[in-house]
Order: sequence, then structure tokens, then C-alpha cells
Amino acid sequence: ISHREQVETSILLPFVQ
Repeated sequence: ISHREQVETSILLPFVQ
């Protein structure tokens, strides 16, 4: 169910670095 959250995190990860 938290698949959308994983996708958002995966997309934001490169931006946080």
C-alpha cells in the first residue's frame, strides 16, 4: 500500500543530495 510513498522517496532522494 505504501508503494506511492516509495516512489516519492525514490524521486526525492536525488534532489536531497
